[in-house]
Amino acid sequence: DGNEKKITTFKTTLKDALSSNGIVIGPKDKTTIGLDSKIKNKDKIYVKKAVNVELEIEGKKLALKSAEDNVENMIKAEGIKLGNKDKIIPARNYSLKDGLKIAITRVDSKILKEVKPIDYETVSKNDKSLATGETKVIQEGKSGEKLVTTEVTYENGKESSKKVISQVV
Repeated sequence: DGNEKKITTFKTTLKDALSSNGIVIGPKDKTTIGLDSKIKNKDKIYVKKAVNVELEIEGKKLALKSAEDNVENMIKAEGIKLGNKDKIIPARNYSLKDGLKIAITRVDSKILKEVKPIDYETVSKNDKSLATGETKVIQEGKSGEKLVTTEVTYENGKESSKKVISQVV
């Protein structure tokens, strides 16, 4: 917590020395050496206490404790796998502090291909050889098709955007 505390002890391991001086190490707290490590006279040992962090992911809010330096290291330490497009707020390099709220938005995209009909166009031309009001079909029209390729982006499973990538007639 930023405070320096000098202790005197006849204990041989860090865990025993801390315990005999009323210093409690939580399961997520970090020490510069292992708790079962042997200690020597004049050793300097740093203890980093875990802070409370709220993580929102996939619609769930989790209350976590972490002594990691930043958001990215905390996510790794918790074993959370991230996709290439996933969004993290605050940024990955943001330092952890007590009460920090972190949101991970799962981002996924899919390519959809769809065949859409194209109506044919009717072209009318004046022809003096025909009586008024009379029409003559020169070429029968035919409906066509086009293949539309669209990229659909989803955030936390809900569609967030659509972008047409190509159209082939």
